[in-house]
Amino acid sequence: MSHLKRIRVFVAVFVAAAGIATVGAHAASASQCVSSGCDLFQYGPGNGYFFTTPGGATVGMICWTDSVWYAGTNRWFYVSTIYGTGRAWVSANQVNNQITVGHC
Repeated sequence: MSHLKRIRVFVAVFVAAAGIATVGAHAASASQCVSSGCDLFQYGPGNGYFFTTPGGATVGMICWTDSVWYAGTNRWFYVSTIYGTGRAWVSANQVNNQITVGHC
């Protein structure tokens, strides 16, 4: 394989990998927990509480649903987080800088 062809192949692979990485980055958008933190639920809205994040912790909003009332609302966000398995449910009233996401 010629030197020029190797460079073209390398660039093509690099661009493809960068494109795949970008898809994951846009799957969720960063928001923050309120100053008292976010109560994270593992198994669904209001089900499987496992941790309260520190205040201001970053969460990536993925989608929303309405379910049981908690913290003054029945709206819940499914979020990406660095805690637990990486995904959890949190009450909408515990998330600052909310962005528009679709229904789950």
